[in-house]
Amino acid sequence: GFYPAPRAVLSQPQARFVWRRMPGVGEYRFELRNEDGERLHTALTRDTTLLLDLAPLNLAQGPAYAWSVSDAAAPGLLSADHTFRLAQPAERQKLDDGAKALRQELGTEESPLTHVMLAQYYAEYEAFDMACAAYERAIALAPEISDYRTLYADLLTRLNQGAYAAQVRAGGQ
Repeated sequence: GFYPAPRAVLSQPQARFVWRRMPGVGEYRFELRNEDGERLHTALTRDTTLLLDLAPLNLAQGPAYAWSVSDAAAPGLLSADHTFRLAQPAERQKLDDGAKALRQELGTEESPLTHVMLAQYYAEYEAFDMACAAYERAIALAPEISDYRTLYADLLTRLNQGAYAAQVRAGGQ
């Protein structure tokens, strides 16, 4: 699978891009382009995951951006384009207000359960980047609670990230 999922709305300045391993590929070329096809960022990696700080790219909120990966040694072997956009300020404010209310209702900000509840809240509003971050925080705070890994893996499976979901279920992250 690929993440962010097609037409995803990203709410955080850091984005994790994930793609399937392509047989025989040793190094991938990641490309991020605007709606006009202008290349905004390129990176080389041997992994199938890339963590990218979007803030320095000064991306506008609203327009769609496309990303793809190719074999760095044979650029003609290219994935399909996957698109995302950054959340509008009103969308982000609504998410933040809801999360703040949930934190107040639960009473403790740094508990694993609070982060699980936040993850479920974010997933409900399709802010999957924030949901993943919240699950990862809950697991970091309480690695012995396998239910948190199961919930996170279920979300990853929903996002077509089966291989990563299996790794999370097995206790890796």
